[in-house]
Amino acid sequence: MPEIKNVHILMMGRDPGHAKIGLQKLECDVVHIITSDEMAEEMDHKSMMEEWASDLGIEAGGIHTIPNSELFSAAATGIVVAVVLSIIRHETNRPLMHLGSRHEEGVHVDHPTRKKDDDVICGFFIGFTGGTNLMAGAAVHAANLFSAKPYYIARVPDGDPDEGEPIVLAPMNATALLSAAPNEAIKDLLQHPKGRLFSRDIETYILITRLDYLHLASTDKLEDPEFPGSGRWVYDVSEEGTLLLEIIAERRRLTEPPERQGGDSEEESGAKEKVDSEEVDGPPDSSDPKMGDLTDTLLTVTQEQVPARNELLAVLMERWNLEGRAEVWKRDDKRTLRIYFVNTEDESSKPNLYKFHEEKIKVENDLLVKEILDSLPYRRDEDAVARIISGDNEFELMIYLAKLKFERMGFSFGPSPRGSGWGRTGKKRA
Repeated sequence: MPEIKNVHILMMGRDPGHAKIGLQKLECDVVHIITSDEMAEEMDHKSMMEEWASDLGIEAGGIHTIPNSELFSAAATGIVVAVVLSIIRHETNRPLMHLGSRHEEGVHVDHPTRKKDDDVICGFFIGFTGGTNLMAGAAVHAANLFSAKPYYIARVPDGDPDEGEPIVLAPMNATALLSAAPNEAIKDLLQHPKGRLFSRDIETYILITRLDYLHLASTDKLEDPEFPGSGRWVYDVSEEGTLLLEIIAERRRLTEPPERQGGDSEEESGAKEKVDSEEVDGPPDSSDPKMGDLTDTLLTVTQEQVPARNELLAVLMERWNLEGRAEVWKRDDKRTLRIYFVNTEDESSKPNLYKFHEEKIKVENDLLVKEILDSLPYRRDEDAVARIISGDNEFELMIYLAKLKFERMGFSFGPSPRGSGWGRTGKKRA
């Protein structure tokens, strides 16, 4: 089953005090250091990393040194990027399709002995608090190139050197992700930058999850003291997130025609889709002659959601390269919740097993509630179910029903669903 491994790459100078703060407060499994030859001679980085590994339960990665003559040269940015790339390639077997395969030379790397695992998915953090200003700039540049998360440790002057907060910057693809947001979702969040997560409609909810991923918003569950283990989910868009939404809204006011600024016209989008479908052979990738058009993807399930105890389900998922999907399809103003499985290597083929049969449910709140009640397992938390039903939120009902259906098959979910597919209506899934 695929696992997530969080790898930290730290720029290091004379003051190492900032490093442990980021490793403690951000998820970390492995840490690498990039520093100069001079600093490597002055400081015992190996002992420092061994101490981190012992105290925090993380793995000590490599110590990557760059000659001073190169670190302060005009080529410094490219050299730092090359070191970061060497670390990424060392930690993951997954190729960087947009990059060449040339070998990075001129950099001494003290590699760890840990073997790579094809089933491990790496997430990368690059700390740029230490080192020179040029190293910091190169580190942020590298983070943008490789979709890593750059961060800085903010500490109070003359305060406790062991205290500080990591400030995670949004990656370079932030504007690209947010630019796909519908106008109404952007307006909704600008008017309500904080509130109850499931009180917003589906497009706004998906925008919040994207902002959360980009560290431009936060989501949290507020516990109800009267009902232990239950509570409500809330969100809070950061000042930077609000600023980016305002910038995107302003750009659209300047570049889009007035009729597009009031919202996403279904008639216009429908007309456009009709023209597009006539320009190619057959229906577009997100259309189906019987189902209509794909409007939203609510959930996807893969082997990641299969508990270790359910070995049979994991084997079946792997054997047929299966991915489960809960989607909303629309045809002639009628919407259908579609729950099904596809072979990710050949989406035209379907698993010929009843366990993975397709379900289609008409999107009407009363019908969704009926399906939820029919799908509830024995001893389910009735208070939580009652709150979801009484909320009468269409999106919350659909996503809860989809989770129930997948859970009955043996899948397991964390506190928040793995939403995907937003902003890709009419496009083939990657």
